[in-house]
Amino acid sequence: MRTAVAIEPWTDLTALEMLAAWIADDAADHLWGAPVAQVDLNSWQAEDRFALPPGVKPGQRLVVHFDAGGRLDAVVTRRADGDLGSNLDFHSLRYSRPAEAQWSWGVAAGLGPHRLPGEDPDPYAREVAASAAGILRAWAVRHGATREQLGEQWRTVGDVVAAIERVDWMWRSGEWFGWWRGASALVDDSAYLTYRLEELAAG
Repeated sequence: MRTAVAIEPWTDLTALEMLAAWIADDAADHLWGAPVAQVDLNSWQAEDRFALPPGVKPGQRLVVHFDAGGRLDAVVTRRADGDLGSNLDFHSLRYSRPAEAQWSWGVAAGLGPHRLPGEDPDPYAREVAASAAGILRAWAVRHGATREQLGEQWRTVGDVVAAIERVDWMWRSGEWFGWWRGASALVDDSAYLTYRLEELAAG
């Protein structure tokens, strides 16, 4: 917390978000045991997504990780050639309570800005890098965001946070995820900002 730098594999998160991810994962491990593998649910392929640990048997259910606090089961099965494989059981998808609380609070509260009474200094008043703000605003306009959604200017963190909320990027095309990463790095004054802008340009 003193350095405000997240560590591997959570380098895309703030330090506080990293701690939340640890808590959600610890709670999931306590409930369902340590996962045997990680899978990416951006792909809904169910078969043979990871190497099976030794000693497994057909019908056995293995816990796998897909997100902070998120788990689902993979069922060991024998294939037609006699080899063992696994099928993800998407109906078993579940989250630990801390992960559910974090997601629910985020949905209910929106992105903000949320100023606390008497907070000094105001974290939303910090000025952002004008050149990076210009790059991100121009990209958003080229990809369909309106100037009303983006606001008149991005001078402070509060301006950027409010714009991220208004453009509703999660319901746009997948390339907007890269824009969000760049805008988040701008908000966080992250050392990764340069890399996020390079990724956005390369995409």
